Amino acid sequence: MLRRLALLVFALALALPPAVAFADDNGDRGFVLRTNGPFTLDAGESAGTVIVVRGDAFIGGTIEHALIVVDGSAVVGGLVKGNVVVVRGDLTLESGSHVNRVTIINGKVTREAGATVDQGINQRGFRLNFLSVAFFWFLWFSMTVAVVLAGLLFAAVGGRQFSTSAEVMTREAALSILGAVVVWIGLPIVAVVAFVTVVGIPFGLALLLLALPVLWFLGYLVAGAKLGDALLRAAGRSVPDDHPYLAVLVGLALLQLVVLLPVVGWALAVLAGLWGSGALAVIAFRAWRGQGGEAATAPPAGAASAGPPSPAP
Repeated sequence: MLRRLALLVFALALALPPAVAFADDNGDRGFVLRTNGPFTLDAGESAGTVIVVRGDAFIGGTIEHALIVVDGSAVVGGLVKGNVVVVRGDLTLESGSHVNRVTIINGKVTREAGATVDQGINQRGFRLNFLSVAFFWFLWFSMTVAVVLAGLLFAAVGGRQFSTSAEVMTREAALSILGAVVVWIGLPIVAVVAFVTVVGIPFGLALLLLALPVLWFLGYLVAGAKLGDALLRAAGRSVPDDHPYLAVLVGLALLQLVVLLPVVGWALAVLAGLWGSGALAVIAFRAWRGQGGEAATAPPAGAASAGPPSPAP
């Protein structure tokens, strides 16, 4: 139903000038709408605008403005002073018929000898998937808003750990990749082994259906934060470690645009999440060993060691 409505709106845009789209006429009939059935306008009858949805139209009389048929065929033997638009159907112009202009979409035209078309026939063959496109962009926009809000929340409650994980992604890239390999190979193996016992089945399912997707999503947020941090620093902007809101906003918005790239977009997004989850695994492992999230950060070269200052000579 919604698809037919979109087709009808499109056909109206093609056929009707805005000023006369729903105007009544002085003839026997003004605006005529017929759905789920045929419509016949006999010779000697007239109408202003005729729209037929999911039905066939047989026109022997005169139409002052436009004839629009969606999901049906039309046979014209009379006069159509405006446009004839047929969407997903065929049009037959009988001998002696006279129309101004014809637009047909996903159908064919049969023009008998003696049929007159003043401004030609425009024939198109494409799929009208307006609703599909609109739904796709709505879904992408909604997901982008949700991802950015999740990233900002992460930056608010655990900003320093967030920044540290993002820094580990590139400062210790090899270790982050190793962490991703261990997590994304090791945890599925643990889940499969858990399936051997009845008691372990819920644990295995929780790993596969909950822990791993959440870990990938957090890794995606970390990757976005790192991307935004790199872009802002390249532009000469300072990025706070405790609450990197702007870096998260810029990076995740850009990652969501990367997803739109054909063929490689989703692959890059998946890899970003895996890489970021590897960095999170490294931070978690160090925290488990009591090192803390920033223990791996080496002191600057030449920095004085901790302790009381040496007495002056």
